[in-house]
Amino acid sequence: MLRAANPGNGQKHSASGDLDGDDVLAFLDLLVDGDLTDSEAWLRERHGAGMSLEDLYRRLIWPAARLSGTMWRDDEIGFVDVSLVLSRLQILNAKLSRLEEIGSAEPDRPRRIVLARAPGEQHAFGLVMVAQYFRIAGWHVAGGADLEAGAALADVVSNESYSMVGLSAGSRVRALSLQEPIEMVRRQSLNPDIEIMVGGAAFDNDPGLCTEIGADMTAGTGTEAVERAQYRIGA
Repeated sequence: MLRAANPGNGQKHSASGDLDGDDVLAFLDLLVDGDLTDSEAWLRERHGAGMSLEDLYRRLIWPAARLSGTMWRDDEIGFVDVSLVLSRLQILNAKLSRLEEIGSAEPDRPRRIVLARAPGEQHAFGLVMVAQYFRIAGWHVAGGADLEAGAALADVVSNESYSMVGLSAGSRVRALSLQEPIEMVRRQSLNPDIEIMVGGAAFDNDPGLCTEIGADMTAGTGTEAVERAQYRIGA
């Protein structure tokens, strides 16, 4: 248990969004240890008290996703816990979006990303996590751990317009192998302004590899990837 959380303690929040870090931690605690219906009821209670879904997304849902990633990185929670949190947040996003329009949590046309692993890369489970963070933030996500950078990736971006490609590599050798696929993406993309983001252990160890292979940016975590991507496309 992350912290004792009691959604039925009668505590109310104002419609102005009077939330703090304790609220985020209590919500995250519910996501990990509680039932999904408890988490949904907790959010609906605040929505019913006057808080917009936009505020719930910006001040609870996304901060909870960010905090789960930080706690996983710091070994405070395990992979199973963070996976559970992200999957439940996706379900809650879908349920709550039916109540009213959520500007930031709804996919829009610019928020489209394709994820792929470096040629020959075997350890790409991190892409699964990254995909979940992007979906929580309202992005349309294609590809993933099963898509290898190369001709198949170039076909994807040549058939549909995407604003960004995310690539993962665990070693310097794998990272250098991304240079040709990046060039293919830029040549064949329907979107001439497509952005290339890279991540993985190779770039954590040597961030300079990003520019060396012709990518536009790198990110160390799933939440950092989303935030940098949204900044680059002005979302």
